[in-house]
Amino acid sequence: MKKIKLLSMSMLAILLFMTACDTEDETDGRYYIEGEYTGVLIGSTGSYTLNLEEGKVTAKVLFDNIIYNLSINESLYEGESITLTDGKITILLVDDGVDINISFNIPNHHIESTIVLSESSEPNRDYIGWTENFRNGVKVYRTTVNLTLHQGKRWTGIERVDVDVNPDDPNHESDQGKITKVNGTFSEDNSSISFFFTDGSPIFTLIKVENKLTVFENGTTTFEVELTRVDL
Repeated sequence: MKKIKLLSMSMLAILLFMTACDTEDETDGRYYIEGEYTGVLIGSTGSYTLNLEEGKVTAKVLFDNIIYNLSINESLYEGESITLTDGKITILLVDDGVDINISFNIPNHHIESTIVLSESSEPNRDYIGWTENFRNGVKVYRTTVNLTLHQGKRWTGIERVDVDVNPDDPNHESDQGKITKVNGTFSEDNSSISFFFTDGSPIFTLIKVENKLTVFENGTTTFEVELTRVDL
């Protein structure tokens, strides 16, 4: 009887220990993040997709017409960070408990980026491109503009001013080099997409031509926009 009692107590102790470990693992607040995210880059230009799942994070990055593939066999946990690199591009992901933030390190470039959750019911669409203004044949304004169309008929993007000159005004204060994160709403039909600022004021309407969105307005001042959809 004594031997059985001691064995029973030993088994009970082991079970209690195992139960305590399981409870700690389940209640320590570490929940991994799952989902697909996409976004756009400026510094030169590009876009990316990011997939998070249990035990693995993968990314595909288009930057200056080159595609990079990165992966790590780890999970991103709530409130923590994770780093992916292929030796050329480094991505830092940080979950602050509310949102996921992303930053890129690419040698000789200062990178600004966006990150948007892609919902399966309405997947993100990423575009990279530019706008240009000519006045009497002289280029007076050009921007790099990259954006993501996402759920809720909303768009999120970045714009960098590449050219800003006024030949008629030697005191013109140029915004060249300025980078702005912008967002708003959009509406679309089978042939076009109309973009609006968050206050509802219109920006422009672009025509769908295969995988591009474009518009060309000719006159004393010429205005042109071309955005190309990127599918990674």
